[in-house]
Amino acid sequence: MPLLTLQAITISMQRWVAAQRHQVKEAQIKSGFHYYRDAMLQSGSYAEDIDFGKLSANVCGVAANMATSELCLRGLSDLAASILEQNTLFICGQTAINKDEAERASHHIERNVRFWAKECDFMLQGIVSWQHKASIVIQGLFNLIAQRDQKTNIAIARDSKILAEQSQKIAYESRMIAEESKRDSTSMKAIAAVTICFLPGTFVAVSHADPNF
Repeated sequence: MPLLTLQAITISMQRWVAAQRHQVKEAQIKSGFHYYRDAMLQSGSYAEDIDFGKLSANVCGVAANMATSELCLRGLSDLAASILEQNTLFICGQTAINKDEAERASHHIERNVRFWAKECDFMLQGIVSWQHKASIVIQGLFNLIAQRDQKTNIAIARDSKILAEQSQKIAYESRMIAEESKRDSTSMKAIAAVTICFLPGTFVAVSHADPNF
């Protein structure tokens, strides 16, 4: 029964660890970190519409899951060692009559336990490596986030400069329009003053003019 438990849990852990590795690989591909630098520059590095914040959070979750998987695998290694110990005690407790059959069964159990124990050790080494790789990817994603924020700030500053220049231009044109309006107002006042001066005389002349003329 312990051997079947060890086998079943180890197979489940293999699937689980493979899924975690796949997520780290996917993050590498999306961010462009699966390329060398020259190849990445030639291929266009990464897509601008990728949410690096969400991607880094996902990789952080994967790293945490791998830490949990590491503890589980160490527990499986302890289980394998316990099975081997109990198997040895089982052989020692057998009588000479059925000792041959017990030794054959014990050999089968030991061989399988050692196989699955090696599988656990192999996965454990891989998890340590993938945890390190995940931490590198996370740091790289943080750098990409910082670069994107810097580009955004530069674009905002550039747009703000253009807006300020346009505002200055509008202010200058408004001042010119105001000066033109002031000159037009002065001219209108002059025309109105001249009209006021000549209007009475014109009215009198028209009113006393000879209708037969």
